[in-house]
Amino acid sequence: MPRHTTHPGFTLSCRGMAAALLFALACAFACTAARAQESGQHPSWPKTIRFGINPWGAENEMRDMFRPLMDYIQEHLGVSVQIVIPTSYEDLLDRAAAGELDLMSFNSVTYLKARRRGLPLQYLATMERLYEGESQPRDSYIGYIIVHKDSLFKSLKDLQGHTFAFVEESSASGYKMPVAILGTQYNTTPKKFFKKFFFVGDHNEVMSAVFNHCVDGGATWDNSYAMNTTPDKLGNNFRIVARTPPIPNDAWVTGPAVPPDMHRAILDLLLSLGPDTRTAAGVLVIDQALGFPGSGWSKRGPEFYEDAADLLLYDQQ
Repeated sequence: MPRHTTHPGFTLSCRGMAAALLFALACAFACTAARAQESGQHPSWPKTIRFGINPWGAENEMRDMFRPLMDYIQEHLGVSVQIVIPTSYEDLLDRAAAGELDLMSFNSVTYLKARRRGLPLQYLATMERLYEGESQPRDSYIGYIIVHKDSLFKSLKDLQGHTFAFVEESSASGYKMPVAILGTQYNTTPKKFFKKFFFVGDHNEVMSAVFNHCVDGGATWDNSYAMNTTPDKLGNNFRIVARTPPIPNDAWVTGPAVPPDMHRAILDLLLSLGPDTRTAAGVLVIDQALGFPGSGWSKRGPEFYEDAADLLLYDQQ
């Protein structure tokens, strides 16, 4: 009885068909994955993320200024983004602690408070700003304590018992940081340290008061100092007797529901944005006309905020 054999051509044909089938399936899978990647879809990503921000302005205006950015994130990540405007800075922290937010923008103080509370947040980036009269955006600023150049004062300590000008109580560089320096370095308060102090309401007015010898010293910040010491204004008539560490701009973070690869995708988007970036509908993502507070982002790290933590978190009470 003849032995059954398989025709070599038939065997190769079956193997070829199997290989072709596997190749086709692999291609289909790869194409599907590529389309998902292009549209931002990812099986491990949440379908909706909630963006929360410090409530420093009117709610409707803040929604308008941040909506183009959130639309841009939606288009590129394939997820829906809801904007949440908390009622206060503490409400923002409470919502973050409750897991109600996935993408957040904190000012430096609120971010440090979140870290002190041990909230499971991952730092993304620091917002950059293009300040008046400057050509390059930056992610921090420095507070100055100044005196007139022809005075005998060489340090903040020398101003003890003399007169001083602050901006206003809500100003970081114009009040809060100088008060923190007095508290942390000299264990005192403005009321105890200065003979008299005044709130003049504006950084330019602080510079003017020192220039005209209305006060012996004043608190301002680096941009105002640079703008006011040009030859056509107050000129080189000041001495800086104390400086704060760099005061970081707003920190952007993600919450625990955002997986690492999505975190990286958001970071890449933020770092890629420029002044001319637009949504698919042609809307500017960063629109200064709407009051958007930044011009881009840079990647720093939590330690960038910790360097100034003693002053930023100082409680005068």
